[in-house]
Amino acid sequence: MRLALAACLAASFALPAAAQAQSTPSASAIISGFNAFTQGNFTTGHDVEGPFVVGGNLSGSGSVFNLGIPLGVTLSGFGSVNVYGNAAGATYNTNGLNVRVGAASGGSFSGAASVTYNASFPATAGAMWGQITTLSSPPACPTSPPPRRPAPSRPPAATTPSSPPPRPA
Repeated sequence: MRLALAACLAASFALPAAAQAQSTPSASAIISGFNAFTQGNFTTGHDVEGPFVVGGNLSGSGSVFNLGIPLGVTLSGFGSVNVYGNAAGATYNTNGLNVRVGAASGGSFSGAASVTYNASFPATAGAMWGQITTLSSPPACPTSPPPRRPAPSRPPAATTPSSPPPRPA
C-alpha cells in the first residue's frame, strides 16, 4: 500500500510542464484579473475597460478596449483581450494591448501591441466560468437536522420540612 502511494505521488510530480500549466485559476484570481468575463458570445458597440475574456465569439462594431486601466492581478498565458472563439469582421481599437484569439483569423485589432491567432489558453473558458459561478452558489444544506443535545442535568432541589408560614403579629 505504501509503495503504491509513493509511486502515485512520484508520478504526480513528474507531470510534463504542459499538463501542469492546464490548471484553472482560482475564482478570486479570475475576478481580480479580468474586468469582464462572458461564458459565451459577446457583441459589443461600446467601450470595454480593463482586461476581459470572451468565452465564445466576439462581434460588433469597432470598439475601444482597455484605455489603460490596469487591474491588480495579471494571469500568465492571457492577454488583455482574450477571445476563445472567432473575432468577427470589425476593426477593434486595442490601444497597445496584447490580444489572444482562439480562431485562426478574424477581426482586425488596430493599435495592438501583439495579436496571437490560434491561441491556446491555460484553462478552458468553461472551467474558468465554473470557478466564478461557485462564488454565487449557496452553501450546501445539511440533509438532516443536527442531533439534539440532552438537557443539562441539574442538582436535585433541597427539601425542607414543611411548616406553616409565620403569622403576622
